[in-house]
Amino acid sequence: MSTDNAYVQADMVGLSTDVAGIVTQVLVHDNQKVAKGDILFKLDPLQFQLALDRAEAQIGNTRNDLVALQASYRNMQAQVEQAQKDVDFNMVNFKRQEQLLANSFTPRPPSMPPATPCKGRSKARLAATTADGIAANLNGDPDAPIENHPRYKDAVATRDEAARQLAHTIVRAPSPAS
Repeated sequence: MSTDNAYVQADMVGLSTDVAGIVTQVLVHDNQKVAKGDILFKLDPLQFQLALDRAEAQIGNTRNDLVALQASYRNMQAQVEQAQKDVDFNMVNFKRQEQLLANSFTPRPPSMPPATPCKGRSKARLAATTADGIAANLNGDPDAPIENHPRYKDAVATRDEAARQLAHTIVRAPSPAS
């Protein structure tokens, strides 16, 4: 048996990765047999590790921001409640003063503050408007779990993508080759 040339036919597989980077290690050599899953080469993981670290930090920042917004909302709700109680108290007191004056049971003060109940209502409206604005920043549901908020989901997705890219800095054989 003879051949026309000295070449032997072998399977060839094209390789690439979906992340760009600098090859730092090649773990195979020419004509080496490899099994599926063997590490062929590694890319420099530093930029991908840094992206993952930033994404992890962003999740923490987002969580903290949303928790602070929830706390602000609860505080504003308490202010709304207190302002409404103040309005109710001032209105009762105002009506009582009017009744005393109408019946001449008390001398007319030099300047009676007639705007007191109105100021209280304005304060209650302002607090309610601010609370509504905070609720809007919490996706309309201030009591929803942080994990359901779109900003938090976005931060988690960014982290997951960074982790995926880091994992792809190690390139493995997709199938056995000889």
